This record gives sequence, structure tokens and C-alpha cells, in this order.
Amino acid sequence: MPTLFSRPTQKPGARTGINLVPQDLKETPKRRTVRRVLSRTSFLLLAAYMFALILLFGFSFFLSTRAKVLEGTNSKLVSDVTALSEKEILLHTIKNRTDLARKIYSNSTLQSIELFDRVVGLVPGDVSIIGAETKEGAVTLSAESKNPSAIQNFLVSLENASARGIAVQTLTSAYGLYSVTVHVQ
Repeated sequence: MPTLFSRPTQKPGARTGINLVPQDLKETPKRRTVRRVLSRTSFLLLAAYMFALILLFGFSFFLSTRAKVLEGTNSKLVSDVTALSEKEILLHTIKNRTDLARKIYSNSTLQSIELFDRVVGLVPGDVSIIGAETKEGAVTLSAESKNPSAIQNFLVSLENASARGIAVQTLTSAYGLYSVTVHVQ
């Protein structure tokens, strides 16, 4: 028995209520398919966007760590170059001095060296050699002594040694010290 405030009983599957949605907006199978395709497509686009974003952040992280490693390597190489530049300067100095010694040695021939040895061998014991120079087969020798006869004996021994071209360039006496400069070829 229906009362004024009671609801009428409904059969299962029967529709009840008022539908205020216009007929052209009701969901049709075609619209349902389009909605499913759009939701799946938007989900796939969102997943692709997230994947691209993760790749971008990963690549950014990789590049930043690689940059830090390269900066460390660069600073180490700069310090190595700085340390080696000092050694390079020393090596250039040694090379230049070696080249200079090689030039000097090549200028003094074997003949000059032998002549120098012979002239020095003729110097008496009380005569001091104060300077010597060898150049192109000639020897210039400066000597001094307190004994004038020692200087005389040195010059006589040079003459007896049969050296060609003996020239006394200077012969001085000052304060009891006798000096001579001789050029021998």
C-alpha cells in the first residue's frame, strides 16, 4: 500500500529519475570510443613526456659530472705544465751552453791543443801563468815571475823548441814583478 511518503517499488533494471542531459550530449558508442582513444593517447603522450624529461635530467647529470672530471684533469695538467716549464728553461740553458762549448771546442783544433801543451810544458817552475788563449793553431800565453832570469829561460826554451812564429807582445816590469805575453804559432 502506497503511502504518500513512500516510494513506489521498482522493478530491477528499470530507470528512474529525471534525465536533464540533452539527447545530443548523451554518450554514444562512437563518442565512447573516441573518449577511450583520446585518454589512451594522452596517457601515452604523458608517459613519453616523462620519459623525455627523465632522459634530459639524466643527460644533464652526466654532462655535469663529466665537466667536473675534465676541470680536475685540466687543473692537474696546468700544474704539470707549470712544473715542467721550469725544467724546460733549465734544459734550454744547458743546451745553449753545450752548443757554446761545442763551438769553442770546434774552434780549437787538435794542433792548437798540442801546441798549448808544448808551450805550457816549457814554463819553468817559478813562472806563473796568468792567462792563456788558443785560437786557430796559435797560442797566446801571459806569464809573470819575480825572477827576471826565469822569464828569460822561458823565452829561450820557446826559441829552442823550434816553434814557428814566436812573438813577444808585451814585456813589463813593475814593483819587482816581471810579466810577459807571448804569441806562438
